[in-house]
Amino acid sequence: ELPDVSLCPAALQAQLLGDAVAGAWRREPMPGQRLRLQRLDAEGLAQALPEFQADCPAEVAVRQSSQDCFSITRKIGGLTVYVVCTGHGPWGKVVSFRAAQSIPKLLLEATE
Repeated sequence: ELPDVSLCPAALQAQLLGDAVAGAWRREPMPGQRLRLQRLDAEGLAQALPEFQADCPAEVAVRQSSQDCFSITRKIGGLTVYVVCTGHGPWGKVVSFRAAQSIPKLLLEATE
């Protein structure tokens, strides 16, 4: 499933979004109000995590699960939001993926 562009925070610097099984998406702003969207496999995700953990005192570990989704969203100016959503039931993956996108957008836009 592709990330929903409408759920991208306005002052985005960079975001990792996905799960440890299927991989993740990295999105970053580009000139002209466009987004760069890059698909990361498990190895690519492992390489990207240290950049997002630089301002986090705890190590971020991604659990191997089929319905859990996460996002790490960095706002321009340094604020970073970490979200982990656990999915349950037949729609668990869809709901957790959607929530992992929505929560950072709502939180970061509320802090503007």
